[in-house]
Amino acid sequence: MVLHINLKSMPTSQTWSYSKSNIENPMP
Repeated sequence: MVLHINLKSMPTSQTWSYSKSNIENPMP
């Protein structure tokens, strides 16, 4: 999954924000 790559590439705080954003506003 691309999300796994993003999680490893981004810092923890950014990752959490990004994950939360995806959960609240999933991409089409």
